[in-house]
Amino acid sequence: RRSSDLIISYNNSFEIATESTQSRFILIWFLPLPAIRWDNVTLYLGYNSLDYSVSSNRTINPISMLTIGNNKTYSLDLGSATKLEIPCNRMSLTVQKPKGEGATLYGLIVSVICRLFISGASSIAFTANTLEGTGSTLTQIVLRSFTTLSTVNVLEESILALAENVVKGLNCYETVVLLFQKPLILSGGSRLSITNTSVSSLFDSPINEGLQTFVAIFMEGIAIDASCLEVSNNVVLHNCTYPPKSQFVGALLLGLLDSVYLTYSRILVSRNTITSLESTWRDDVETFRVIVYVKQCIYMNNGSFFTMEHNQLTAHTFGDSSDKATTLSSPLFVGGLYTDVLYMSNSSMVISYEIYNASLFGSSRDCTTFLFRNFGISCANSSLAIANSTMFGTYIGVTDLPNAGFYMLALMVNGGFLGSAGWCQLLLRNVTIYQKSNLTDNFVAVFAQHQTVSTWLYLALNDSLVISGNRLYLSGSGTFAVVSIGVN
Repeated sequence: RRSSDLIISYNNSFEIATESTQSRFILIWFLPLPAIRWDNVTLYLGYNSLDYSVSSNRTINPISMLTIGNNKTYSLDLGSATKLEIPCNRMSLTVQKPKGEGATLYGLIVSVICRLFISGASSIAFTANTLEGTGSTLTQIVLRSFTTLSTVNVLEESILALAENVVKGLNCYETVVLLFQKPLILSGGSRLSITNTSVSSLFDSPINEGLQTFVAIFMEGIAIDASCLEVSNNVVLHNCTYPPKSQFVGALLLGLLDSVYLTYSRILVSRNTITSLESTWRDDVETFRVIVYVKQCIYMNNGSFFTMEHNQLTAHTFGDSSDKATTLSSPLFVGGLYTDVLYMSNSSMVISYEIYNASLFGSSRDCTTFLFRNFGISCANSSLAIANSTMFGTYIGVTDLPNAGFYMLALMVNGGFLGSAGWCQLLLRNVTIYQKSNLTDNFVAVFAQHQTVSTWLYLALNDSLVISGNRLYLSGSGTFAVVSIGVN
């Protein structure tokens, strides 16, 4: 009811061991009506502990502390100053002595199945929670500290805040703090913040699927209208010592698997650290070690800002130099922002004070290190600035494979750059690149367009391209240029 406080769970401890193939544990399960609204209510789930171990050879139902809804078409509205506070919970999951291949264990501290509306200056605070998982050779674990299965709307100056959370995975297929399976909509001065989070994963045995270590995954699009997405002061550690069996290996801060729409809004990605150690890999596995990965396009309109600053990324790969069978269909991408086409109108993007380090030893694979890689830019009354950043690259690998390449680029456009009426500014300033390589196919540039696809650079009236104060320190052979323009 209105103006109520509900402590739904506080300071409980559970220890569960089971051999059931269909075991399920949910501490609190809200089953709302098709549409339900909470006004001026505070709900609290804090200081609970769960140790869960299971032996199974079949798919296991999810283990969670708080589940809201059981139908994706239903909805829950947190309205008029409602607060959901979830602090200091701990969950530990272990799979012991699996009887056969194919078991999957899902660990979820919070799972929202129905549609979620956070409106009327309401808030969800998910703070200082810990999720740990230990898998095995035949069993994969999925760790998702906070997950939603339907559309999430954060409206009317409301807040969804995740801070100081920890997720640790040992041989876990997926290690994630926050996952949205359906679109996220931020509007009306609202905010999504992910801060001071630690995500770490270690893989030292065969895994059935890909290896994914993320702070946040957005499976579908994000629409931000007069609101803010902040991702700051997070740490990602990804240590892979065994080749996966699937097509994707990722260690990312943000994984955006659809398009991003910004209108009079801001995305801030600052002071995050990613460290990745990879001692082996499998052919045909595309590998990403990037700060922000956007599979589709970025649309920025009407005074929007996208800022990346003071992030650090380190990726070390130790391969077997005698393995000549490892071909180069499995590229490695190490960098800051990876996206399809960037559309900018009356907006600004800034990438500055970044430090990226890529090292490959005994390796025989392609590697591309970049500050910003995209497949085309459309710019109208907007500015793109890449400045005051440093990249280090070392490649000591197999030299007699014809296609092995090491590429280091501040801005890489695999398509055209199109200015338009009004004004457009592209600024590349004070970028430093250090490269040491024993390959013959090296390519280093501050601004580069792809040499083999149909590309163009079009600067219209009042557009400007400014490149100054950049430095390249090179040891090796290949193509080195400040600017490398494509076809036209």
